[in-house]
Amino acid sequence: MLLISVVVVLFVLFILYSHFQRSSLIGLFKTEQAHSRQVFNTILDMQSRLARVAAQDYTAWDDMAAYVVSGDNTWAQANLDSTLDTFKIDGFWVYRIDGTLLYSRNSRGDGRLASLAVDPRQILKKGGIERFFIKTPAGLCEIFAATVHPTEDTKRLTPPAGYFLVARLWDEQFLDELSELVGGVVALVDPGQGASPPLSGGSYEEGNVVTRTPLMSWDGKPVALIEVSTKFHMLRDFNEQFKRYIFLFFVIGLLFVSFVFFLLFRWFTRPLRLISWALEKEDVRYLGVFEKSRDEFGAISKLINNFFWQREQLLREIKERSLAEEKILRAAREWRTTFDCISEQVSVMDKEYRIVRVNQAFAERFNMRVDQIAGKVCYELLGRDKPCPRCPHRRAMKVKTTCMAEYFAGESGIYSEVTCSPIFDDTGVFIGSVHIVKDITARKDMEKKQRLAQLGKLVADMAHEVNNPLMIISGRGQLSLMEDIQSPELKENLKIIVDECQRAKEIIQRLLKFAKPSIKDMRLVDIQTCIDTVINLIEHQFSVAGITFIRRYLEKPPFVLIDDRQMQEVFMNLFNNAREAMPNVGTITVTVSKADGRLKIEIKDTGSGMSPDVKKRLFEPFFTTKDRGTGLGLAVCYGIIKSYGGSLGFESEPGAGTAAVITFPITQEQSIK
Repeated sequence: MLLISVVVVLFVLFILYSHFQRSSLIGLFKTEQAHSRQVFNTILDMQSRLARVAAQDYTAWDDMAAYVVSGDNTWAQANLDSTLDTFKIDGFWVYRIDGTLLYSRNSRGDGRLASLAVDPRQILKKGGIERFFIKTPAGLCEIFAATVHPTEDTKRLTPPAGYFLVARLWDEQFLDELSELVGGVVALVDPGQGASPPLSGGSYEEGNVVTRTPLMSWDGKPVALIEVSTKFHMLRDFNEQFKRYIFLFFVIGLLFVSFVFFLLFRWFTRPLRLISWALEKEDVRYLGVFEKSRDEFGAISKLINNFFWQREQLLREIKERSLAEEKILRAAREWRTTFDCISEQVSVMDKEYRIVRVNQAFAERFNMRVDQIAGKVCYELLGRDKPCPRCPHRRAMKVKTTCMAEYFAGESGIYSEVTCSPIFDDTGVFIGSVHIVKDITARKDMEKKQRLAQLGKLVADMAHEVNNPLMIISGRGQLSLMEDIQSPELKENLKIIVDECQRAKEIIQRLLKFAKPSIKDMRLVDIQTCIDTVINLIEHQFSVAGITFIRRYLEKPPFVLIDDRQMQEVFMNLFNNAREAMPNVGTITVTVSKADGRLKIEIKDTGSGMSPDVKKRLFEPFFTTKDRGTGLGLAVCYGIIKSYGGSLGFESEPGAGTAAVITFPITQEQSIK
């Protein structure tokens, strides 16, 4: 303890002395910096005084005011050219009131100072005399700019007649003159990008005093820094003497500490060696000699004994905890494996719609990894900015019970059943839900087939039962029209009966076609030729209604295996639907392309488009938005295209037109043929 106390006292004395000497040096250094800056600024003002006087005197002069109005350069040559030598300036410029350059001269005799890239109206919009710096092709220039006024207007209160700028070039010669005057080195420093360099610096250890003065442009931004470096020899000598005192103090203190350490070394050697052996070999028997000791070594030995005992207990707890963690990790891996083996898409989300955990099937649905999905908001994952209108999570959060919902993805044709079960904490508060998404497309297809089969049988029976009486009514009506009917009203009513019977007959034929499709004549067909056949039949009729066709075909289209007569009926139906969506004028664009090994036909109109509700029910039998429609056209088209292994879909937005998209598979054999 005595040794430590001595060392601490010596160290504190050393720090205090060093701090005192350093503070003295820094204070002397800062005083010299301020003095150097003041001397340099005085010299700088003296060097710039002639240029300022030239700008001030020549702009409060009636002749100068008359010159900037008349533009008589003969007067300027006789009265202004001499200012270069008289006032020791490197150039001057005279501007009219509108900012155009009227006259200029410079001592360089070249074009680098012929003009300045400044607008005097911006610089002198407040009037008076302005001093600023600007970089020119010849180098950095110190500019004095003043507004031109009559002689009696010494306060420059009248509107200016023009502008007069004089310049002093800060070249190497000028900097050398400043260096001789200050007794040091004067140089220009680029302010650089970002923060400006410090305006003072140097090294008080070496006696170097550095000051920097920013040279400002007319817009208040620094163009350069003028750096002045001088030598302060007294400061350097003072620093050298301080170093010698420090060294002497250090040597004396080291000798004193060495002497005290030598005296106390024996008192600590054996106890420290025993403690070191005990720690190195982890054997507390070396500390037996300190059991009855009450000094510091006795306290240290007790602490070491306690440390080894606590370490043994800690190692035992760590081993037990590692075994428990291993069991937990094994159980978690088994749970994860089981969770990922579930074929349905399973996800867990909190009450803020944020996904907490998903299984592998859910991740594969979005072509992502499991860790990429965790933390995302569920509806943002689906490309939405708010929850779905029939969101089961929101319903489960509201009713606090399991909720179900069914969804249909029109792009993929997949039906999904979503079951959402709420999760509660120990206090019964809703904290999230478990979602199970099940693919029920097969079940929906089966139900649809059953409904269509039942509907087909019903339609066939109805058509058979209705067709015979309908033909009798139509035949009687036609026979009655052949007679000499005197009443025009009666004759018109009979025509209506015959026409409506004919319309009913056509509806029955469509029902029969829907219930029992005709036998297909399958062959390899050029789909573009098939489309052209239909367009050639209706193009004139459509053009009268103001509708034009645009064809975008493949140069060498592949063949597809279809019944061309049935496909012509499909195209005719789609073209008629497009026409009815454009009551005035419009365009039907037919595009044939290949994508992902399939042939794609797109029929796009410029009509009124469809709402999402109408689009969802397009293929339902008997659903129609027309006044005289049957609702079977698209259902029949869908069945025909589906029988060829193709697909039919629609892309539409209200007011943005509708596009019918048909795709067919392309095989290598068909492509070759």
